[in-house]
Amino acid sequence: MLATVMDIRSINLASLAATYGMPFALHYTASKAAVIGLTRELARELGRDRIRVNALAASAVLTDGTREFFGDRLDRALDVSRAGSRSSAI
Repeated sequence: MLATVMDIRSINLASLAATYGMPFALHYTASKAAVIGLTRELARELGRDRIRVNALAASAVLTDGTREFFGDRLDRALDVSRAGSRSSAI
């Protein structure tokens, strides 16, 4: 039992898009939802061996990269996002 000798952790990177959705990004939203599902199942299976598995789900940040991704749809994406949440994050 390796976990009794070492402190083993796994941190997976998810996104709030998996929970709230993200306009024009079905592929991203679906893949991040899969990361959350994988994290939950790994935590259940590996927890009995004292291996911690967690996910960090950050919100989107408006950067040059997100502006480039949304392109001409940026204003519409921001409107949809604001309508669906209390924050002004994408």
